[in-house]
Amino acid sequence: SIDKLIGKDYTRARIGIDRPADKDNVAGYVLKDFTKIQLDSIPQILATIDEMIDSFSTMPLNQIQANFSKKIIPWKN
Repeated sequence: SIDKLIGKDYTRARIGIDRPADKDNVAGYVLKDFTKIQLDSIPQILATIDEMIDSFSTMPLNQIQANFSKKIIPWKN
């Protein structure tokens, strides 16, 4: 665990993958293959991650959280 290696005083970025409506289907949902739309969205998602990482040197954490915590999932538009 990272906590065991460096302690608990660090900032982390979490990237969510969404969730199924039925909580009993979580394992199947997260382990299934990407759809074509999801695969096509990967470059946009990676660009957002890159933008977020760059912002760590220019913005306070609360602003980063506000800017990136509600990004729209490309395939749900």
